[in-house]
Amino acid sequence: LPIERTRDDVVYEVQIFTVDVFEGKNKGWYLAEIELKSENQEITLPDWITEDVSEDKRYYNSNLAEYPFTEW
Repeated sequence: LPIERTRDDVVYEVQIFTVDVFEGKNKGWYLAEIELKSENQEITLPDWITEDVSEDKRYYNSNLAEYPFTEW
């Protein structure tokens, strides 16, 4: 099952977040990522980022393809 999404870069306080907007069976899910220059880099999160899901395997692409967000 392919993952349907659009991807855009969003600038927030000189930081660039890559934002995925999911469609299809994962419609309603948005994911923002930022590439850090170092693990100690300080970042300022926009208020539209509500939760860190970096370590949550449910949100990995391979899992979203097999178990869509809308079916949880």
